[in-house]
Amino acid sequence: MTIQANEIILSGKDFEDIIAKGAIKGVNKESNFDFACEELSYNRKTKIALLKNKVQLDDKENEVLAKAQIIEYNQNTEIAIMQIDVSITQKDNLCTSALAIYRKKTQMLEMSGNPKIKRGEDTFQAREITLNMETEEIYLDGKVKGSVVDTSKESNEQKEDTPPKE
Repeated sequence: MTIQANEIILSGKDFEDIIAKGAIKGVNKESNFDFACEELSYNRKTKIALLKNKVQLDDKENEVLAKAQIIEYNQNTEIAIMQIDVSITQKDNLCTSALAIYRKKTQMLEMSGNPKIKRGEDTFQAREITLNMETEEIYLDGKVKGSVVDTSKESNEQKEDTPPKE
């Protein structure tokens, strides 16, 4: 892992604890992530990173860009737990929620706390949403609502040719 910051403190046995502050930018080569934040703590033994304040995590391999106020990333399990003002962009999907769990290995995203997915003109909301980022299948659970807009050319041509109903 490469880290740049205004301040970095190394402590513990064999300097296993890293604390960084201010304008942090980094690359995790093992997980193929770029990241930026204002505060970071990382334990080299447990391989758990806690990133805080204006966090941005860019999974280059899967083209997933995540933003949140707090992200805890476990390098061993490749699971990121994101909290507060979560925004995840992947393919045509813009996902927002208060809490999200991103499972990199299986490409699954679980969201709660007013979760919403916007895909083009379509929107999906529910109490909990799970998105399979590989297949783009969406699972909605509890108080489901949303809209699906047909923007295909055929559909528009059919509407123009159909006389208005009275």
